[in-house]
Amino acid sequence: MPNDAAAEEIETEESSEKSVSSESKRAESQQITSPTPQQQKEFEAFFGDLKIKYKKDKKTGLYIFDKFGLSDKDLLRKHKINLDTLFKYIKEIKGNADFCNTDITSLGNLEKIGGYGWFMSSKIKDLGNLKEIGTVGHFCNTDITS
Repeated sequence: MPNDAAAEEIETEESSEKSVSSESKRAESQQITSPTPQQQKEFEAFFGDLKIKYKKDKKTGLYIFDKFGLSDKDLLRKHKINLDTLFKYIKEIKGNADFCNTDITSLGNLEKIGGYGWFMSSKIKDLGNLKEIGTVGHFCNTDITS
């Protein structure tokens, strides 16, 4: 019996080491980086045309918006902005977020939407790092997989 208990203890330690190791690898693969200077210039020109108020998180360099919506889809084409790339660099939307009928497939590093989150008929499949929607999330006609 003492040998069995020792064997169980060793297995537990090994499995917890594997768990910590896999968590470390996952964190490294999701390492947050700031946009390149060129991307930053393009994004901020796009935000200006959309009249989006934003600031940057001092710690991560990620963007924080007051609200987000694409009332003019032609701006995406004009600025050649890929929403999946853009949302790798957005941490929070304080108010409502409207993704209806957009081509976005992943919310990337977005962690919080403070108000409503509208995703109807978008191509969203992955919620990325999203942890919280303040009011309600509307996901009809979407193919969310994670």
